[in-house]
Amino acid sequence: MTAFRATPVSRITNEILRRIFSLTYDEWTYGFGPHSELQNFALVNKRWHSVALLELYTHVYIGYQYREEAWQGHQQFHSTLQCNPLLASTVRSIWYTLAECDAEENETEILAKALSLCKNLVRFVARGWHYERESLIDALSASKKLQTVDLSLHGFDIGDESEPFCSVSRFFSMLQGWPEIQHVVIESSTISADADDEESDLDANSDSDVSTAIACPSLRRFDFPSESMLDSHLTTLSHIAPSITHLTLDISNISDDSLLSALECWRNSLESLSLDEQDRQTLTDYYPKINTCIASLPNLHTLDVNWVYVSPKSFSRGKFPELSTFSFRMRSEDLVPLTDALRDTDCLSSLRTFELRRSNRIGAKDVCDAKLVQSLLLACKQRGLECDVEI
Repeated sequence: MTAFRATPVSRITNEILRRIFSLTYDEWTYGFGPHSELQNFALVNKRWHSVALLELYTHVYIGYQYREEAWQGHQQFHSTLQCNPLLASTVRSIWYTLAECDAEENETEILAKALSLCKNLVRFVARGWHYERESLIDALSASKKLQTVDLSLHGFDIGDESEPFCSVSRFFSMLQGWPEIQHVVIESSTISADADDEESDLDANSDSDVSTAIACPSLRRFDFPSESMLDSHLTTLSHIAPSITHLTLDISNISDDSLLSALECWRNSLESLSLDEQDRQTLTDYYPKINTCIASLPNLHTLDVNWVYVSPKSFSRGKFPELSTFSFRMRSEDLVPLTDALRDTDCLSSLRTFELRRSNRIGAKDVCDAKLVQSLLLACKQRGLECDVEI
């Protein structure tokens, strides 16, 4: 009898084989591709089949360009998990992209049923959903092991938009039910403002609506560029998630005092801060208390703000010691002090990338002098900065 001789491929352990299979992931901006290579690997032999199947169902991509494919795919995915609890327990991540906004009425409901079977789900990314999304909201709320939630109302076609996922107060209620959450990324307009009755309840019970329990101790990244956020939500966030390191907010409807209070709560943790005001067009005076607070953040390395909250005059030596990436929306009067700060190599000593834009909160008559702009560009060049100036 001829002795069996192991081939080099057969000596590869399952762990290494699975790592190789994991490199077949295919992701693009507005959709996600199935692991077609994994399906082929599963046909090689029994061992490859078992390894490929586990990898295929660990990180699941559900994205179909056409409605008919989507309907069949959702049905098949749900049926497979329902018949095989082991595979359902294997699922860790789901990337979902809506095929068309006028999809089958229960397409999102089938997804929700599949989601409820994945007891170990840690990451959920959705690009669009059907308008009947209540079951999906409930299933996501019940996923207590979630670490990452990433939502956008755009499906395959960027021109199509789903309805907002839910109201901001309901989302914050869901957030407090995810004790292991680490990253929250919400695209603009994905979460709607509260309805009138929700706002009334919030006003009538302002003390009880502000949570003091640290419900999200591991939350580090919170991207929420939505004007639906109010003072009460920001206060709640600062209480339930005291260790946020990366923060992106639309503060159109947030008062300066509430913003200051929240920033002081995150003073020792914030590393990246982006503040935008899409819908606040009126002129507002410079707010020095927030400037002082931001300038004193010891670990801040990325900053994106308007002139209202940071003045170039505050870039004195020793301030912003770790700031490496700075995006600034300015007025013409900020050019000279900003150029002076850039000329002083002891100011902003860690700065590497600099982006300058004209603020949308200034009048049309606020025009920058061309010579002053050239002086600023020269200062950037002499510092060796990666610079993007559009003013």
